[in-house]
Amino acid sequence: MSDSTPKVNPASDAENLNSPQVSSSEVDTEHVAKKQKRSLPTFSNPASMVKLLVGKGKKSAEFILHKEVACKHSPVLKKLPHVEKDTARLLLQYLYTNELVVKGLGEGQLREEACDKETYGLVKLWLLAEELQIPRLQNKALEVVDEISAKTKYITTGSIPTIYNKTKEGSFLRRYMVSACYYSLEGQMYKNFKEHFPSEMLLDLAVFVSVDSQHSREGGEWDLSDFFVAVEGE
Repeated sequence: MSDSTPKVNPASDAENLNSPQVSSSEVDTEHVAKKQKRSLPTFSNPASMVKLLVGKGKKSAEFILHKEVACKHSPVLKKLPHVEKDTARLLLQYLYTNELVVKGLGEGQLREEACDKETYGLVKLWLLAEELQIPRLQNKALEVVDEISAKTKYITTGSIPTIYNKTKEGSFLRRYMVSACYYSLEGQMYKNFKEHFPSEMLLDLAVFVSVDSQHSREGGEWDLSDFFVAVEGE
């Protein structure tokens, strides 16, 4: 293993519910219609753009996107001085397409270093999506991380310190990584790459082992959706 580190809140229906002339079925129909209308941008004002400022100093860059796209996904999308260009690129890719395209899912086998870079970039994207309150993007990023891991039979443990530094206890990303390590890593890996496993992570792993001790490692199963962030309305 390399040392490199590398699933818009709905508007209130209060006014409709307070109106005696509107039936509950009409309210439900209107709510569904509003939700469907929000699902895709209409570009009614295609000239309305916003600048997303990424990075600091000489490494800063501007990404221009439609205001409607930005507002659709995140209520807090503003300046991102701490975000790297590659992470911003993935963010914009998702904002416009609801998909993430990464090399790790292309043809051929990735080297460990490349796998680390791709996965660590997706971890950064998950963290950014948490900050921007885009749970669907968090879940999408986790899906791709898991797909890369399944394809390459490799776990980017070098990202674990960042995950534990940037998230709180009970984080779905922490829980996913603990489960992935439990089911996939051999014991010697914890010794060989001990800098990848902070004490808090090892404590979470010990708790997981205790709770999951009734299952064999070989026969263990999990559902990726257990590690998805809740999306309002779904």
